[in-house]
Amino acid sequence: LASERADAVIVNGGLGPTIDDLSQEVAAQAAGVELVLNEEWLTRMEDFFSRRSRIMPPNNRKQAMLPVTAEIIDNPVGTACGFAVDIGKARFFFTPGVPRELRRMLEEQIIPRLLAKSGLQTSIHLKRFHSYGLGESHVDS
Repeated sequence: LASERADAVIVNGGLGPTIDDLSQEVAAQAAGVELVLNEEWLTRMEDFFSRRSRIMPPNNRKQAMLPVTAEIIDNPVGTACGFAVDIGKARFFFTPGVPRELRRMLEEQIIPRLLAKSGLQTSIHLKRFHSYGLGESHVDS
């Protein structure tokens, strides 16, 4: 199990409002804790819909059900919050499956938390190399 082999695990998807979105339930069960309504996130979701002059569908309430020990990871661009919870010896980070939501949460919250915990530098440098019309094996030689 990842909870025994890793210090941190990132789980992507399954935080939506439909019946097949089961990440919260599975996380609570694996952590041995109950699932509870997080009033703070429920209010955030209601505000999200209100700002768009929409009424929140009742099934979105499911997205505010979190393991009681969960730490919320903010999602500034969607309705599904992320959350972190300890399972076994690992810290699990649960994120929405929407790529732009995941990317923002990783860059702004999860990676900085992991770096701070590791004691490594807190900046990430990315260098991209694009090759067009050349195969990988040709570029490597």
